[in-house]
Amino acid sequence: MPGCSSLGGAWVDAQTQYMLTRKNPGTAVLIEVVGILFSFPGLGSVYGGNMLGLLLTFTYLPLQVLNFFLVFLFIGMVTMPLTFVAYLVIGIVMANSSVATHNQRLALTLGAVPL
Repeated sequence: MPGCSSLGGAWVDAQTQYMLTRKNPGTAVLIEVVGILFSFPGLGSVYGGNMLGLLLTFTYLPLQVLNFFLVFLFIGMVTMPLTFVAYLVIGIVMANSSVATHNQRLALTLGAVPL
């Protein structure tokens, strides 16, 4: 059948397969927020298929350690929260865009209409 494929033994059309395999941007943002609370930003982007999110993960902790030592000079009291907020915002934007890109590619691959 054109425009259909087998998914779990049942034949489904492209739109149904798209709905079953697309990723939710809200889930990516939730993973990102929970990840940064546990000092692992970038996990929402990895969920969306963007491995560049690992760059956030590997740069966040060294920066926060540096900010911890800057607290003794009173500069860290400003830079530590700013680093947290910057990584939170950048991580949320990256997670959302990576899921949107994943869903668009999936729709093009399946020939479905993206939502």
